Amino acid sequence: MGIIYLVQPDLVKNTQIYKIGLSKNVNLTRIQSYGLNTKIINVFVCSKHKQVERRIKDVFKTKFKLASGTEYFEGNIDEIIVEFNKIKDDYTNGYFDDKYDIAKDIIGNIIDNAFRNVKMISIKKKNEEFELREKELKKIIEIKEKNKDDEIKKRIDMIQEIKNDIHEKQDLIKYIQKEVKYLQEKKNTNNVCSFCKKDFYYNSHLKKHLNTQKPCFIPKRIKNIEDFLEEDKYDLKTRKKGYIKGDNDLFYCLFCNNENEKLDNAINHVKKNCPVLREKFKEKFRKDNDIFLYSET
Repeated sequence: MGIIYLVQPDLVKNTQIYKIGLSKNVNLTRIQSYGLNTKIINVFVCSKHKQVERRIKDVFKTKFKLASGTEYFEGNIDEIIVEFNKIKDDYTNGYFDDKYDIAKDIIGNIIDNAFRNVKMISIKKKNEEFELREKELKKIIEIKEKNKDDEIKKRIDMIQEIKNDIHEKQDLIKYIQKEVKYLQEKKNTNNVCSFCKKDFYYNSHLKKHLNTQKPCFIPKRIKNIEDFLEEDKYDLKTRKKGYIKGDNDLFYCLFCNNENEKLDNAINHVKKNCPVLREKFKEKFRKDNDIFLYSET
């Protein structure tokens, strides 16, 4: 047992749209769910609510405009009530054919299932087509990205080759400039040491060579030590030795006052290692050989 109803839901109030429907419960709960201002036009209790609802839908589809779904119809309210009451009277007077309605239900279910299956197949095909297109799009994107990476790599390699070529050319230019400078200096100046015959690339290197702490023109053992001492301070014999023996039996250098306990050490110090004597020798040698203009480095 259930009910069949004809109402105008609150949602379509003040329009010519009306809704038919059924409920398995013999109460107004279903109707009230359409809103507080829902207008109830007709309601009756029915034991064959499914068959009656289907008959109403079939008739309304031929008489009125389907507004939404399968249960909302648009039309003149008086005509809608007349058609609704005709079917209600047929049911009340027992003119409803069960076999017809059962057959209609079966056919309706078959049609609904068929439409549902077609819809499912259509959705499935669309999903398959979408997945296929998505895969193809991914492949295209991957190919483009790969081609893009390859192109970028080629450009980077090309730029690196150009960079290497530029560096090589810069190195070559520097080498040529250096050779030109060397040849110009060679042309203008002879950069060969006149004492040790060593050849230098630049004239500045030759100057540095002549102004070191131990230049090539200073012999290992300095002779004529007396020439570097004042005559009025020491006698010739003392000046030739370059050292003097003190009262404490120590030997003192006449140039830097370095003291030694042994005679041999004192002699070696004066002739080989005395810094003051070596500086005096360098200054005298430079003046005598016209190289005194070189500054100390």
